[in-house]
Amino acid sequence: MKKIFFLLIPMLTLTALAEPKPFQVLKQREPNWRSEVVQTYPNGGSKVIIFFEPLDVNKERAAKEIHLYENGKIESEMDLTVVDKDSSVAKTYGTVNVPHGTKVEFDRKGNVTKITSYKEGLQDGEEKFLFPDGKIKSLTQYKAGIREGSTKTFYDTGELKEEGHYINGQLDGDYVHYHANGVKALLIPYKNGVVDGKILEWFDSKALKSQRRYVNGKLQGDGKNPALVIYDEERSILEALDFEDGKPIGTHLRYYPNGKEMYRCSYVAGNKHGQETFYDEEGTVLGSGQYNFGKPMGNHWKNFPNGQSNYVAKYSSEGELLEPIIEYSENGAKLREFFQKNGKLNGSFYEWYGNGQLKNSYQYAGGEREGEQIEYYPSGQIKLKTCFSNGKLEGTHEEWYENGSVAKKIPFKNGLKSGGVSEWYDNGNIRLMTQYKDDMPHGMQSIWYANGNLQQKVEFSEGQKDGWHREWAEDGSLIYEAKFEKGLPQGTIVKWYNKENLHYRFQFVNGKRCGKQEWFYKNGSKEKVAFYTDDILDGKLLGWYPDGNLQIEQEFKKGQPVGRHTQYYPKEQNKPQQVAQVFYYDNNSKLHGDQKTFHLNGTVEALVGYEHGELNGKKSLYDQSGALLEEGNYKLGKLDGKYFEKGKDGREVHFTFKNNLKHGPHVIYFPSNEKGEKFKAIEANYINDKIEGKVIEYNEKGIKIAETNYHQNMKNGPATIYSPDGKLFMQLSFKNDKKDGLAVQFYPNGKIFRQVPFVDDAKHGEEKTFYENQKLASINVYNMDNLDGISKYWNENELLIFEGEYKDGKRHGHFNKYYPDGKPYLLQTFVDDKLHGAKRKYDQNGKETVMHYKAGKKVN
Repeated sequence: MKKIFFLLIPMLTLTALAEPKPFQVLKQREPNWRSEVVQTYPNGGSKVIIFFEPLDVNKERAAKEIHLYENGKIESEMDLTVVDKDSSVAKTYGTVNVPHGTKVEFDRKGNVTKITSYKEGLQDGEEKFLFPDGKIKSLTQYKAGIREGSTKTFYDTGELKEEGHYINGQLDGDYVHYHANGVKALLIPYKNGVVDGKILEWFDSKALKSQRRYVNGKLQGDGKNPALVIYDEERSILEALDFEDGKPIGTHLRYYPNGKEMYRCSYVAGNKHGQETFYDEEGTVLGSGQYNFGKPMGNHWKNFPNGQSNYVAKYSSEGELLEPIIEYSENGAKLREFFQKNGKLNGSFYEWYGNGQLKNSYQYAGGEREGEQIEYYPSGQIKLKTCFSNGKLEGTHEEWYENGSVAKKIPFKNGLKSGGVSEWYDNGNIRLMTQYKDDMPHGMQSIWYANGNLQQKVEFSEGQKDGWHREWAEDGSLIYEAKFEKGLPQGTIVKWYNKENLHYRFQFVNGKRCGKQEWFYKNGSKEKVAFYTDDILDGKLLGWYPDGNLQIEQEFKKGQPVGRHTQYYPKEQNKPQQVAQVFYYDNNSKLHGDQKTFHLNGTVEALVGYEHGELNGKKSLYDQSGALLEEGNYKLGKLDGKYFEKGKDGREVHFTFKNNLKHGPHVIYFPSNEKGEKFKAIEANYINDKIEGKVIEYNEKGIKIAETNYHQNMKNGPATIYSPDGKLFMQLSFKNDKKDGLAVQFYPNGKIFRQVPFVDDAKHGEEKTFYENQKLASINVYNMDNLDGISKYWNENELLIFEGEYKDGKRHGHFNKYYPDGKPYLLQTFVDDKLHGAKRKYDQNGKETVMHYKAGKKVN
């Protein structure tokens, strides 16, 4: 069953308190957030809920929005922020409460389908689509509402399918598609959203399949190689054609796998010009035709390899077709005969089946059908006959079954159905009779079953139902009856499963539900009864399970819930039926009184007190055994006093609230161990919702591992971190949530390992490390987190093993390394982070190797 409130277990670790997290997960709903239902379903169920977080005692802001399916499952959940009412974002959304952070969307089964990151109403960060099993379907990066950065899609196996990169909303760089086996399938180079470069395509065997060269979005050769080349898997060329500014030029060639020419034609300025020739695999000409700057001239023909004609066409010197084009099958049968004018079909178009029987006889004018159109079955029987006038259907459209019986007759006038329409079954029985006026049903429409029994009768007026609508089962029994006036249902609508069992009975007035509405199961028992006024729930709503036991009891007033609302679990055999939940609403549809949900075993699951829509009194949640999971006290919508929560893993949280703000002790406990012992995980103190004083963290053995001082919700003052055995590990200090002062790290024996000064959260000054005997191990000099000065490292024998000079975080000056005995290993100099001058390297015997560099590049 649905929960009334949400579980929350915040984790206040030293790191979590210090660092804001990127938008990767949803904000946790806090127990002191106020919820408000802003949209409901017709049945009164919540559709959209907004949660508000307190800012102080009398101020709050929207923090989260949840959309629900009608069954109560979450459809989407997103975090919110508030923007200026005059901002463009607020105007786009129609509200100042806009997405900010994460939005998660779910399907009806509860599977996550999409995760989106927002920043002040605009997509910002990662957009993720998922398959139902949770595997990633696609990933795309956004910045300020525009695609920016990488985009990837995946197969349902998890293998990468596509990847690319966006700059300012446009694809830029290589967009790559992969075969399912991981091999590259396609590479498309983009520049500012336009294809620019070579498009490469591969077989899944990794063999190159094709290449196309583009310049600024248009096919373009490079002067030496054609823009388009297609290969077979053996890398033999199958086709080649050059382009200039997107138009084909030069010779277009196609080849057989054996390397012989299949086709040859020349292009000039994008138009075929000269001889077009087709060849068989032996080099014999199969067909040819002449073109003059794109216009066909003279005889054009092509044969099949067996010598049979494929097609023939004859053109004038001006490119006009002189005779119909004829196409043949490989066995010599005529397939099509048609005429073209200016490249468009014109006049008669004939098409034949392979057996020589006429298939289609069409008439065209300027590429559009005009005049009589006839289609035939392979037997020669007419299949369809219709007529076009000025591009529109005109006259009677007729269709026949292959046995010769009429299938349809539809009258058209100026392209619109007009008059009596009839349809028949192939046994000759009538199927449909209706009247049309200006392409809209007008008058009585009747439909019959194939056995001749009436199936449906509907009265229409100018496209709208107007009068009775009745339907019958094949045995002749009435199964649906309704009356309409100008398209709106009026009076009683009744539907039956069969002549004995009612499906539903509705009452309508002027198209709106009014009065008693009834639903029934197929076994005849009642499913639901509801009362409506002007199409909204108004009165009692009762629902039953198929076995006749109650499922739901609710009451509504003008669409809003009032009174007691009760839901029941399905009744188990030999057990009394158990109540699932009981809610109470006042006359203003606000929750009022004690709201309860129950486990199937009858124990209380949740108990929440309300006072006219506001939480008031105790709110408690229990498991099936009756053990307390959550408890808090509210005063007119505000948490006040102690708050307790226990997670599924046994972890406990104890808050203290005052006027809906955290105020007082805050303690988290680890789950009880095998001995039944319960240890603190975190303890802190809040004043007016802000951390104040010491925050102490413990490990699962109860040993303190961190202690941090806070003021006004920020780390201020000394902080200490301990090792898991409780020994001192690090001491540092904070100022306004930033590291400030000397940080010291210790060996387990308590001696200093490292010390480094911080200013404004950045390393600043000398960082030193020590060996356990407290001899110096290293010195690094920092200037606001950048190495700046001389760095030195010594071994335990106090011999120098490294020294280097830095400036503004870059290597600048000598940068030397030494063997453990102090002898030189590498002597070199850097200028602005680049090798410069002699680089001297020595082996163990002192043999020198010298290389010279200038600005990072090796020189002779």
